[in-house]
Amino acid sequence: MKKLGIFLLILSMLFASLGCQNTDQSTAATSETVASSEVESTPSDSDATTETTTETAPATTAAPSGEVSQSGNVTITLPAEYFSEEENFDPDAFNAEQGFVSTVVNGDGSVSITMTAAQHEALLSDLRTNIDAAFSEMVGSDDTPYVKSITSSDGHYEYVVIKVDKAGYDETFFDMTPLMVSIASMTYQLYDNFDQHCVITVVDDDTGDVLNDFEYPEPVAEQ
Repeated sequence: MKKLGIFLLILSMLFASLGCQNTDQSTAATSETVASSEVESTPSDSDATTETTTETAPATTAAPSGEVSQSGNVTITLPAEYFSEEENFDPDAFNAEQGFVSTVVNGDGSVSITMTAAQHEALLSDLRTNIDAAFSEMVGSDDTPYVKSITSSDGHYEYVVIKVDKAGYDETFFDMTPLMVSIASMTYQLYDNFDQHCVITVVDDDTGDVLNDFEYPEPVAEQ
């Protein structure tokens, strides 16, 4: 059952990243003056789905994930499922604890969080650290001893290569590694306002031959 443990570890590490921002650091980051012409919501990725607006999202509507105000603040919107286990979630208390600019619960249950660009980059940095650590945990684990390495070819984990020992991989009844990798990858993309899309290639570590490939979300079959 260690594989299930790794799966839960990935989820807990990712979701905990949002709450691990140090309040003192966040408050200090909030006091920074950030010029709108010099700040982007994502680390210099021209494909990120962000747009410059004149104000942050109204409290009564769900803000587009990654909306950037002229002050340099970034708004991300997380789905309601992320907070399903939080009974009586208090956005004001959460916001004060984390030192964010604002936290709003939308009508559909999703939560829009506005933070400074510095806080957003710190969040992404934590996520990258946690994802890389989770991937390392899967390499050579008791349930996936055939996994030799897991690497991403871009900064958004959109294209991931899993190198395996072919003999061990072929003996596996059901390999959950691609699914777990895709969850981690698309969670990062959600926080970085990037279209959620992950292509995973399983490669023979010895020969470089492609053994399998996966795409998430799975393409809709043409009628």
